[in-house]
Amino acid sequence: MRFLISCGLLLFCLCSYANRADSLYHAISSTTDDVQRIKLYRELLEHLMNEEVLDTSTIIFYAQLGIDQSYKSKCEEQLPYFYNTLGYMFKFRKDYDKAQIMIRKGLEIAQKLDNSTDISRSGYTLGIVYLDQQKVGEAISQIQQNFKHLRQFPDDYYSHANYLLMAYLTLSMDNYQLFQYFYEKASRLYEYGESSKRLIYDFKIRDCLLKGKVEEADEVLEKMLLEFPPQSRNRAIEIPEMYLNVADAYIRQGFYKKGVDLLEQVLSVKHGENDYPIYKCMTLLSRGYIQLEKIDLADKWNKIALSKAPNMILMDHRLMALENDVFIKQARGQYTELRGVLLDLGKYKDSVNSAINNKSFLLVSLLQDYDEMEEDFDQVKSLNLEQKELLQRDKRIRILLLVLLGLMAIFTATIYRFYKKLEERKKEIQRKRWELASQAQVLSEANLQKDKLLSLIGHELRSPVAELISILEVKKRINKYESAIDYLDSIYVKSKRVHQTLENILTWSASQLKMQGSATVPIDLGKLVRYTLEFTAESLGEKQLKVNNKVKDVWAMGQEAEMLIVLRNLINNAIKFSPEGGSIHLYSYQESDLLHLVIADEGEGMSESVLSTLFTTIQQSERGTFGEKGTGVGLYICADLMRGIGGDIRARRRPVGGTEMVLIFQAAEH
Repeated sequence: MRFLISCGLLLFCLCSYANRADSLYHAISSTTDDVQRIKLYRELLEHLMNEEVLDTSTIIFYAQLGIDQSYKSKCEEQLPYFYNTLGYMFKFRKDYDKAQIMIRKGLEIAQKLDNSTDISRSGYTLGIVYLDQQKVGEAISQIQQNFKHLRQFPDDYYSHANYLLMAYLTLSMDNYQLFQYFYEKASRLYEYGESSKRLIYDFKIRDCLLKGKVEEADEVLEKMLLEFPPQSRNRAIEIPEMYLNVADAYIRQGFYKKGVDLLEQVLSVKHGENDYPIYKCMTLLSRGYIQLEKIDLADKWNKIALSKAPNMILMDHRLMALENDVFIKQARGQYTELRGVLLDLGKYKDSVNSAINNKSFLLVSLLQDYDEMEEDFDQVKSLNLEQKELLQRDKRIRILLLVLLGLMAIFTATIYRFYKKLEERKKEIQRKRWELASQAQVLSEANLQKDKLLSLIGHELRSPVAELISILEVKKRINKYESAIDYLDSIYVKSKRVHQTLENILTWSASQLKMQGSATVPIDLGKLVRYTLEFTAESLGEKQLKVNNKVKDVWAMGQEAEMLIVLRNLINNAIKFSPEGGSIHLYSYQESDLLHLVIADEGEGMSESVLSTLFTTIQQSERGTFGEKGTGVGLYICADLMRGIGGDIRARRRPVGGTEMVLIFQAAEH
């Protein structure tokens, strides 16, 4: 009996929902009360906005009727809602100019009426419209205004929307810590309902993967697949975007097969033109296929994605698609076409980096600790009230206490002054002792390093020179008509090794004399890199190595002779440890006023123990892939030269194998 009653109620609800629009149309046409008609217009629009397929023409028609009736009846309180709905429909149609006009008009009226909810709703919609047009500057300004409003009215329903927007902005910058903060903030503010389930599933899976809890993430995914199959249609949940985020999380953590499987299920369903996440899904699927070495499938989906321009800044798939095209053409050996793709990628990266810089400014300007500010404000307010009551109740006692406190303060200040002087004198003595001890330790370490260096120099020069003498003595004893060609290769190798050792040591020694106080000048770093590569062309040819040089004409502060020595040592090391037929990668990037130059090889890489002492001690030289022998002093000298010109040097393992040497210079204006 209970089951029959439940089924009856469910059927009644479904029928009521289906007939709701018709009943609203009838009520609008039959009412003679203008105020009641305006309320019915809004109720109808709210109903139509929740339909699975938006009828934009009908919504625009009734929103305009609502505006006209509101002006006619002088009932302004509903105008912000109608203008915002009208603007959102124009946004949906990608008529952004009309959308901005409508939303701004609604925002102005809401501010005039001091309607908190409509101010929040219109401000958020206007920010999204700016981002759809990739007008990051205008979006930054609007979102700043939104957050200022939300600090006064933190309980507004649209608080979650602005925090969710911040979450996706930080995700597009690969800042997962900030993404988690804003995403969790949005989740807490979001009213529980159909659309909030997407937030919960997405956040849980991404959080588990970031913490290495893969099995737990898979369990949550299975629940999500059962509740919201990729084939289902649900506007509130936005299935494609939901699975796009989850697949992106799996692929970023290296679970390519899992991410590809999810995206294949989403793309097996027919989608409309306005489903903009679909093109990002195609791009991400192509990236997964590349990692799984399914190049033909990767090329198929990537071409479709490239044919579609990006719809909004949060779903801009073009950069990844261009990078995919580079990988595909490299895998197929299509080097002629690769040049054009690389040029397009470079141009597009510049615009994307500009957008990222604007987003970074947004983060810096908006990252305020909201919760602590509110708590501090409440505490200060409460304390002020207590102090006011205390003053009103015991004014005389307070004056007496203030006098006593003043006397005590003078007495305490006098004692504290003498104590402070004693403490400062004590700290000064301790500081001088520490400086003397530090200088002694530095001198001791320097002497040990120099002793080791001199010993190593003696060994490295004595052995090759002795071998040269032996070779020449043997040559003197052999038949004078016998060819000396067989000995030239050996003499060449030994002489080159001695020359390199002497050049490093002499340059370093000279730098020790002139570096202190020596001025640095702007140097064309790209020109030095190209010159060094020309100098090492013979060594590159011996191993058939390819050079991927992306260093353009960038300028850094330094001294040309010392910088040439450093570049020559690092590029020779990259050649030394690169496998035959491999590649050496050079590129630069700037952070603030620091210019970074990266030289990367594809060798076996260094262990963490070697990396930790690479530039602080003289290393035991290791043989290269062709058995090349070094002196072990090159990197120690490079580090000393870089510090001498106000720079730095670092080393790190490449995720795909090999070592990256990073030179850090002061950027120069030119």
